[in-house]
Amino acid sequence: MKAIILAGGQGTRLRSVTGGQIPKPMVSVAGRPVLEYLLLTLRRNGITEICCTLRTLPEVITGYFGSGDDLGINLHYSIEATPLGTAGAVAACRDFAGDGDFLVCCGDALLDCELEGLADCHRKNKAVATLGLYESAVPLSFGLCVTDSRSRVCAFVEKPRWEQVVTNRINTGIYVFSPEIFAHIPKGRPYDIGSELLPALLREGKRLCAQPIEGYWRDIGEGESYYRANLDVLSGRLPHFAPPTRERQEPPARRYPCAIRLRTADAARLMAALSAHMMEAGADFTDGLSIPDAHIAPRSEKELLVEARDDATAERYASLCRELDEDSE
Repeated sequence: MKAIILAGGQGTRLRSVTGGQIPKPMVSVAGRPVLEYLLLTLRRNGITEICCTLRTLPEVITGYFGSGDDLGINLHYSIEATPLGTAGAVAACRDFAGDGDFLVCCGDALLDCELEGLADCHRKNKAVATLGLYESAVPLSFGLCVTDSRSRVCAFVEKPRWEQVVTNRINTGIYVFSPEIFAHIPKGRPYDIGSELLPALLREGKRLCAQPIEGYWRDIGEGESYYRANLDVLSGRLPHFAPPTRERQEPPARRYPCAIRLRTADAARLMAALSAHMMEAGADFTDGLSIPDAHIAPRSEKELLVEARDDATAERYASLCRELDEDSE
């Protein structure tokens, strides 16, 4: 299956992040463009023939990803001279899509999900279009999709008020389309998938289906959601994009035979006070704080270890640390 990514948006609601200097799909989420997460998710789902529709600052995306070789995909581009709407942008990729079913998704969503179930639902039901759904506790900013027991779409509710919330399943903007879809997209004017194409197909009695996607999805089109997307990656909510973990470090070898552990509210602040106090004593700061016959260094953000050649020396420096800790509060 091939995929078309709609990556031409201006990102007006995310201008505080883009600064108008990059297209929205290139905003960094935990150090990686959001579009890169999407491309890698598609590759993991066995989709390597991908076309990106571009309009805003297309050179930023083409210059970064090129042909897609570095990601193990074959990347094509369709650049809009004038706005076509989401459905119009898909129609412009008619030759790329060919004669088989194809996937469409938005380039401003963070994904780490399985898509085979969506494709299976589409094939099994011989649908014209199959929508990927996601459960949301606060679905007011999205389009709701109501389905029956056979996964057939019964109704759409666009950006509802609370009294209109009849389901928690929202339209993610991930679709599987049959080639028949091109016959339903008018030419010569912008045309939108969510607000125009899908409601028209439903009114005409065309077979529309919907299936919850398995895994993670988040729209990053506005500031709060973008912020939460970064937290989600850093906290490990995207299992295939887990943040790098620090290698486990063995505790350093003991320098002196006597040691005292000190608890503190802020080890770094205490070390700053201690370093300033010991500056004129010729202390060495290359690895903790080293002075004749003693060594002091943090073991965590709330603990210091004072090591010395004998108990009396260790206690003397531990007492100094306690005094400085009280003074810095």
